[in-house]
Amino acid sequence: MSHVAGGRDEQASERAALQVCPFSGAGRNEDEISAKRFPDLPHHPLIGRWRDIRAAHVTVDGFRSRGSSGGMTSWFLSELFRLDLIDAAIHVRPQGPEEGGPLFTYDVSSSADEAVAWQKSRYHVVEMSQAINLVRSTSLRYAFVGLPCFVRSIRSLTEVDLQIQAGLVITIALVCGHLKSSRYAEYLAWTQGIPPGALEEMDFRHKQRGRPADRYGIQAVGRDREGNRVKRERTVDHIRWSDWGIGLFKVPACDYCDDVVGETADVSFGDAWLSQFRPETEGKNLVITRSELAERIVSDGVSRHEIDSVRLSPDDAARSQESGFRHRREGLAVRLAERQRTGRYTPPKRVVPDSEALGTAFGTRMLAREIIAQQSHSQYAEARRANDLSAFYRFMKGPIRRYRGSSPKSLALSFLETVERRTPYLIVRLGSRIRSVVHLNR
Repeated sequence: MSHVAGGRDEQASERAALQVCPFSGAGRNEDEISAKRFPDLPHHPLIGRWRDIRAAHVTVDGFRSRGSSGGMTSWFLSELFRLDLIDAAIHVRPQGPEEGGPLFTYDVSSSADEAVAWQKSRYHVVEMSQAINLVRSTSLRYAFVGLPCFVRSIRSLTEVDLQIQAGLVITIALVCGHLKSSRYAEYLAWTQGIPPGALEEMDFRHKQRGRPADRYGIQAVGRDREGNRVKRERTVDHIRWSDWGIGLFKVPACDYCDDVVGETADVSFGDAWLSQFRPETEGKNLVITRSELAERIVSDGVSRHEIDSVRLSPDDAARSQESGFRHRREGLAVRLAERQRTGRYTPPKRVVPDSEALGTAFGTRMLAREIIAQQSHSQYAEARRANDLSAFYRFMKGPIRRYRGSSPKSLALSFLETVERRTPYLIVRLGSRIRSVVHLNR
């Protein structure tokens, strides 16, 4: 009997895991989850349900200068603590070299000061099982911060785990282009003279005075080849192939995700990549509220003049992430069609496969982008074994050239980026505006 019971438990656990996994197709999708949680809100085909939408930044206490963008995520967490709405926040923090393991990990902040200390974007894989187990083992009130797929998983988990449901007060999504493997950080450091295995700290979004917010610096701390501890920094446009649209080291599942803004979260924060905000060095956040609690917190901050904001339309919000939506909607339709054509597993998505686009220039471009992501993992592993970064450059040059050559806009973008590297700030602003007008792909 115990063997039978054990088998049933395993089957139940497997069913629960499939329901929670955002890529299994067994659970409810983002539309279904958000419709249940926010039934009275209007729905937009790209950003999902919404209560209010803003472009905003924090004006107090250095939140904006310390953060990756406008400082809204850390300010919001601080407000949750100040108002005694939560006892702890689950989010990603850097992990010191003395701790061993990856550069970043999910952990729990038990105060506003801790939450603020863990600011910044983390373009690095993480897993959250330890943090979730902590929620199960306590009776505290939690906020959860994560990428759209993580938030969707948490939402699904609350339906099968009552302890998680009871402890979760609010969810915060971070608008996502895609997730990188841990090798992305290592690659960025290697380009700056810090070899594999010697990276200790990484700031993916180091703000640069006098430059637009999307021309940030990459700052790496570690040991050089002589063993000296060094801090190195290069702007993103001086690191080969750091253009996000190329997709080096992308996690494969990200090419089969259709949620850019975190449609199931109570509130979403991202970068307001609109022409009027791009030149701002300090950055501006896109803010999409869905729950009454989230909207009240943001509105109160605006009333107290702690938040400077302008309201945006749903179309404005979608336009601020247009390249992400292009990749995850029209581009996903191409990738799904290609998988169907070749007889591979096709995860159920809200996007309909588009077989007619396979032979178009756009379809060719989308498939070339996926090839780059796939080959970057294996070719970097070869370069790492050979201790030769130039080998990675040599092999990846061909796939990236074919990708860039698949679109005249891509060639124009490369030209503009070259110009920007050699021009003062005022002309950079002009280049930024030109790019937004002609809607060049990133």
